Amino acid sequence: MTYRTSPKPFSDGGDEVGSPTPVIWLLDASAMVNIKKVVPGNKQWRLFRQLEDMVVAGEIAFPKQVRVEVTGMAHPDAPGVWADGVFSLIKYPTEPSGVFVRWVMGSPAAAVVDPNKTREDGDPYLIAMALELASKGYQCCVVTDDVKDNPTRISLGRACNILSVRWCSLSDFLTAIGCNHSQSAGS
Repeated sequence: MTYRTSPKPFSDGGDEVGSPTPVIWLLDASAMVNIKKVVPGNKQWRLFRQLEDMVVAGEIAFPKQVRVEVTGMAHPDAPGVWADGVFSLIKYPTEPSGVFVRWVMGSPAAAVVDPNKTREDGDPYLIAMALELASKGYQCCVVTDDVKDNPTRISLGRACNILSVRWCSLSDFLTAIGCNHSQSAGS
């Protein structure tokens, strides 16, 4: 798997020789929503159960602003319902410290916020959460499919690169957790 922004893999800090440091996967709204595009319908329920178990184990988190993004639709679909259902199970603070939010917003990464958006954007809070958890010694990886800049904002992937926050695509994340997400027939 390729983790962007880092020339080397996560450091080895586990209890046993060779045991890797656990990763906290920080899910972006785009990644949650795209699950239904890249995972066949007959595998989604099992995946959402696996993701719930990972939230309970402290392996997945997201800030409240990302939750609002995926649940704020008139009729939330499976990713929104899942995010709402597991939110209270997240093991880490879901409101990043103002210090880290200001760090993001005071940097060139602030351009991740779309000035035309009418609701609060979860992206700077997701980056701030990654920075805050990293400052406490956790290994984090933002999971996003937001990788293309557009005329009004930079992508979340680029914003992560600016602040040296590790990130990967939804496909890389699914592979890392052992989910065969092929859309091919017979999957």
